[in-house]
Amino acid sequence: MLRRYPRAGEPLACEPLTKGLLNHGYRISTTRGTYFLKHHLDKHHLDDSSGDHATIVRQHRATQRLHSLGVPVAPPLADTDGDTVTVIEGRRYALHPWVEGLHRDGAQLTTDQSRRLGALLGAVHTGLEQVMGAAPPPAVRGQSPDPTDTFALIDDLLASASAHGTGPRDAFDELAVHRLVERRALLEQHAHRRPPPPG
Repeated sequence: MLRRYPRAGEPLACEPLTKGLLNHGYRISTTRGTYFLKHHLDKHHLDDSSGDHATIVRQHRATQRLHSLGVPVAPPLADTDGDTVTVIEGRRYALHPWVEGLHRDGAQLTTDQSRRLGALLGAVHTGLEQVMGAAPPPAVRGQSPDPTDTFALIDDLLASASAHGTGPRDAFDELAVHRLVERRALLEQHAHRRPPPPG
C-alpha cells in the first residue's frame, strides 16, 4: 500500500483500530510520520452507492474542498497517480494524515465545547452546500427518507455492528447500537406522522 505513497516514508508499524462500526481503520507509523489508513468496506448491502469507488472519490473531493474553505478536516492523500482511493485486490483504501485526539460522546462535552461543536457542524453543513453544488441528497433538500428504507438501513447497520469482528465493542459502539434501537422504536411509533412530499 505505502509503495503508492512514497512521500509517506517507509512503514514501521501498523496498528488496527477498534473504534467505528462500518469501516476498518489502522494507525500507520512510518519513517516520516503517522497516518490513518481507512479500508472502505463494501457497503452495497446498506444502500446502492455508499461503498462504490465513484462515491468514495466524490466524498474525498468534497473533503478536499471543505479543507480549502478552512473547515478542519483531514483530506485523503493522493498516491503517485494522483488518486485518493487505492484499490488492492478489489479492496478500497485511503490514506489520511493522522489527527491526535480522542473519540468523545456528548456527555463528555462541556457546554462551551458543545457550542463549539455546534458551530463546527454548522460550518460543515454550510461548506457542503457550497462544495456539493445544487443537487444535495434528498434528506438535505427537506424530503425525509421513506420509513421502510430507514427500517432496512437500521437493520443493516445493526447487523454490521454485530458482525464487527475486530474485537469487543467499546462504549462508542454500544452507544451507537443503543441509539439505533432507540431510533427504530421512535420510527415505529411516529412513522405515520411523516409529512407529505412538498408541492
